[in-house]
Amino acid sequence: MSKHPIHAAHEPYRALLLHREAVIQRDLHTAHQRAVAAIQPHIDALLRELADKQATLDEGETIPLIWLRENHRIARLQAVISAHIDAYSRYAHGVAVAAQREGATLGTQAAHAAMHASVPEGVQWTFKQAREK
Repeated sequence: MSKHPIHAAHEPYRALLLHREAVIQRDLHTAHQRAVAAIQPHIDALLRELADKQATLDEGETIPLIWLRENHRIARLQAVISAHIDAYSRYAHGVAVAAQREGATLGTQAAHAAMHASVPEGVQWTFKQAREK
């Protein structure tokens, strides 16, 4: 069974939107992975420092929380994390805005295609009003 012309007119736009969405998801995922990869070495370094410090303590003794503030350990890590997450956020926002704009444009194009597909034989559109041929 064939599709109604109006439904068929939407198909290329729907397919293009789905394709663009998949590309955007991959791009955002890759950007997120880069942000995490940039942050992880700093987390690992702090964890190594913690392990080294713990090794110097007696059994049952714990590292005081003030140790994290010494030498700005936690502040440096927070700054690195904030910088990379902020950069990812700015990138993702730009991608989302562009995707919305593209979606709106494709939606308008799909609506025009559906409108033209709905014109019966013998009718011609002029200035968006039907007119007999």
